[in-house]
Amino acid sequence: MLYAVWCAAIVVRGCAAFRMAVSRTFGVLPLAFCYVTGTFIYTALLLALHPFPGLYSNVYSVSVPFLLAVECAATAEIYWALTPHYPNFRVAGTVLLCVLIVIGAGAAWAISFLAAPARAGTTIVRLWYAALFVQRFISAINAVVLIGALLLFPRSGRRPMSRFAIHAGWIMTFDAVTRLMAATFVRLYGFEHPSASALVPLALGILAGFAWLTLGTCEAAPGEQITQEEELMETQRLGEFRVISAAINDAIRLFKRQQ
Repeated sequence: MLYAVWCAAIVVRGCAAFRMAVSRTFGVLPLAFCYVTGTFIYTALLLALHPFPGLYSNVYSVSVPFLLAVECAATAEIYWALTPHYPNFRVAGTVLLCVLIVIGAGAAWAISFLAAPARAGTTIVRLWYAALFVQRFISAINAVVLIGALLLFPRSGRRPMSRFAIHAGWIMTFDAVTRLMAATFVRLYGFEHPSASALVPLALGILAGFAWLTLGTCEAAPGEQITQEEELMETQRLGEFRVISAAINDAIRLFKRQQ
């Protein structure tokens, strides 16, 4: 059953990567495409090398940091794809991104009690636990960054968000949450239930792969239709957002002059 689920995860991720390659996703969100393709290659390689523990551990130790870096880069790419029409937002957006990262790190620290302490001392097991620890923090931070951007940024009809970027943001959020759940489950039950700890991440990966498959079907319209009342509310939020952005820019300029 493990190999069947493993193969299903590879097929779903491969189909998602192929669909993103033939759609406009490759040109709009290249890092997100690299992330999905990287997870497909990573899963396939681990399946092929499963009978060879030495090669398996080497590939695992090299590929995990690379995938985590690509995951963070894809999250940042989607964050900036949500705000292409906001004026003078680069500096303020960077500050807000840093604030969301700090909040995400705090959220990751707050749920760190869910992880049981490591109970094995071999090199591969220590590497495995370190990877799970970093994965939980990265996934929590990415989820908080994207949820904060999707919920807090205004969507005025005059400054629309791309529905494509919004859809990609929610998919990446779902992917990060599934990885957080998988890493936490494996950390807690990796020794007591080895079979379940192998199946759960693959099953959650299949769900995330199906979510990425829907990205190619999302209409790439410049914005979404909203009512007049929603337009007034979002316009007010956009004005408040401009004030915050201007205040951040002024504070940074003042700090530079004082130095």
